Amino acid sequence: MNSLKKQVTYCETLLFRMQELSYPKTKEQWWALVDLHWDDLYEICGMFLPLSNRVNCWEMKTPTTMGENIREAREKRWPDLEKYLNGAWWKSPDDPSIHSIPSWGVLCDLCSEAYLLYDEDKSEEENVADSAEFMEELLGNFPFTEEFKSQKEEELTPDWMRE
Repeated sequence: MNSLKKQVTYCETLLFRMQELSYPKTKEQWWALVDLHWDDLYEICGMFLPLSNRVNCWEMKTPTTMGENIREAREKRWPDLEKYLNGAWWKSPDDPSIHSIPSWGVLCDLCSEAYLLYDEDKSEEENVADSAEFMEELLGNFPFTEEFKSQKEEELTPDWMRE
């Protein structure tokens, strides 16, 4: 990111914070913060997540790369973007220097306020169903090869579920 763009982003962030919005309080503010800091947030994801791997946020194999999935989740305003951001946060080292990464504090705010993306009027099951709909739409957009279709279920199961 060039110097002028960094200064503009910094000023926009200050303005956002000066409006007493130290962290997002609505779904719209959550997405506004994502848009405002997108380059840095995507770069953070690249530091801690395998963006070139063909897996999703649940580490299940997909026909597209994780990086493509992240960009599409942002573009289409899918709540599952927070799962990728939380994944980057979770996989980052527990070290004070991490806070020197540009927009690290914003990522932390977005992760802690991710509940804003889910409808309060819906039950947990309905919000989970929306997540499943996100996966269907994501996977349904791409033609699967017979080889991909024939993979065994255990190969599609994330490592953490096998333990």
